[in-house]
Amino acid sequence: MIHFIKRYSASITIILLIIINLIVFSHVATHEFINYDDIEYVTMNDHVKNGLTIDGLKWAFTSKIQGHYHPLTCISHMLDCQLFGMDSGLHHLSSLSIHILNSILLFIVLNLMSGLPIHSAIIAVLFSVHPIHVESVAMVSSRKDLLSGLFWMLAMLSYFYYVKNYLNNKKRIWYVLVFICFVFGLMSKSMVVTLPIILLIMDYYPLARLKGKNQFFKLCLEKIILFIPMVIFAVFVVFAMSNIQQLNFERILPLSSHMKNGVLFYAKYIGKILYPENLVMPYPFPDIPQTLQVSIVIVGIILITTIFYRKRQDYPYLIVGWAWYLITLLPMVGIIIPVPSSMADRYTYIPAIGIFIIIVFGIIDIFKNKRIISIILFGIIIIFIIYTARIQTEYYKNSFTLFERTIKLSYKNPIAHYCYGFTLETVNRLDEAEFQYKKALEYSGNFFVALNNLGIILIKQGKIDEAIPYLTKVVTLKPDSQSSQLNLANALLVSGKPEEAVPYFENALRLNPAKPPIVNDEMAHMNLAGIYLNMGEIDKSIEHFKGAVMINPTNTDAHYYLGLNLTAQNKFQEAIEHFKEVLKIKGNNLDAHIGIGYAYYMNGDTINMIYHYKEALKINPQLPDIHHNLGVVYLNLGDKDQAQLHLAKEMLIRKMGH
Repeated sequence: MIHFIKRYSASITIILLIIINLIVFSHVATHEFINYDDIEYVTMNDHVKNGLTIDGLKWAFTSKIQGHYHPLTCISHMLDCQLFGMDSGLHHLSSLSIHILNSILLFIVLNLMSGLPIHSAIIAVLFSVHPIHVESVAMVSSRKDLLSGLFWMLAMLSYFYYVKNYLNNKKRIWYVLVFICFVFGLMSKSMVVTLPIILLIMDYYPLARLKGKNQFFKLCLEKIILFIPMVIFAVFVVFAMSNIQQLNFERILPLSSHMKNGVLFYAKYIGKILYPENLVMPYPFPDIPQTLQVSIVIVGIILITTIFYRKRQDYPYLIVGWAWYLITLLPMVGIIIPVPSSMADRYTYIPAIGIFIIIVFGIIDIFKNKRIISIILFGIIIIFIIYTARIQTEYYKNSFTLFERTIKLSYKNPIAHYCYGFTLETVNRLDEAEFQYKKALEYSGNFFVALNNLGIILIKQGKIDEAIPYLTKVVTLKPDSQSSQLNLANALLVSGKPEEAVPYFENALRLNPAKPPIVNDEMAHMNLAGIYLNMGEIDKSIEHFKGAVMINPTNTDAHYYLGLNLTAQNKFQEAIEHFKEVLKIKGNNLDAHIGIGYAYYMNGDTINMIYHYKEALKINPQLPDIHHNLGVVYLNLGDKDQAQLHLAKEMLIRKMGH
């Protein structure tokens, strides 16, 4: 039996990894999409929802989401939509399959590099089911972490075979694979940017390639090709993120404070890894950090680094695991890229491996003469994290369960209140949504999307006057937002202030970057045309009705009112063409027949006038004015019988009306 286990230990470990992943995460098959990043990545992203299309692929390689460039992640979502439609459970299972593969690859890589299957297996188990990784697995939009993790593991596996074949020609193909996996990882999520440095660390331990004075320099030169995309993506990310207003969220703290918080995050993430309590999504933006706190953490990092470095000869895994953690987390804590940021469990997907290395190797070393204690201790740890992770996964069942818990466990969390409010709004629980949006604004008065959504639901509730101040503030914060201008303009129009709405409608039309124009432009033109018509400014009214027709040639209301206005300006032939369009689109339309009949009459074409008036009477014979006009025309034409017939009907209708 022991011989069998030793011989098939790798296969047994892989099977166990699959089983424990399914124990913890299998119920994601019943989970819904989350009203957070899932919105931008999948549920409200038409490029993704349409599946794999040429236009979608072009968009994936030329666009950013929230300042991030990860085309392969977008393509993976497109592929899921192509295969599964909008079945959220199957999207989740797709993510789970990638995570399981990552767990297996991590075990294989560590086992091959170190030759220590037990150590590698335990690290892979911790990686698989640690509660801090639940967000990466249980939220569809965290696919970027899983996919970048996949290419990270494949790059490390390829690097091992490159090193193994270093003395023969096969090394080239393995190095090419390292490069390809690295670039693919960067195109999945830019945090993979630190991989070349981690490969250097692996050269030290466990690959033991750092022998000789000049070897470090040679190994750096060896990776020069990897450093090129690393630098390009690093510069690109810094530029992109420094020019984004993250989450449309006000900058609560100065950038220096965000950088100080980045230092504190190192300690906080270790705390979450060692004791995964109160894991929420999203975490609230942190308060202004105290200098003493930051100083203590910096001193702690320096002290730990110094101790681990001095112990590197006897315990190389300490400095390796610690360097792995510090370096891979660096792009995610806001120190290098000084933008407003908070914690997120998903940021630890790769960095936590460094801490797992320290824990596993450390415990085994401490109790190397008391193996039973190690077994018991690891058993307790694994049972604890499996139990905790399964409970944590259940919170991601839907947006209600997730954000209710986040609000309960976190304080001053405007993003959580906003997301919960948005979720309530989607099921038409408007009073509750209003409360949540106001709660978000209580903690962050300039939270743009909360202001905007609050204004909109107040309009839906008929609280127009209450909505206007919020929408006005939105326009002040985002003067270049077309939708904001339109929302305020419509609110002012509904509240009986059409003249005040005019400049906002006009601004909306100037701001639209879309080519060709979109439906919002058509509505803005129609509203402006109606306002100007009521104000007696016929020329401006005609201009905007024509604008609506240019956007939508089938807009019969615009054609009809153009006909009326042009008739009033004695432009009868032009008016007739627009009335004809109404009849062409709608068929027999009473108002269009009457309008075109009058235009023909004013243009001196009595024959066509008679035809259209009679068509109008077929639709509604009880039209005294039409009978009167026909009677007058027939008198002028000398047809007394027809004249008397219509004039008599006019009198009868009017008499019956009284």
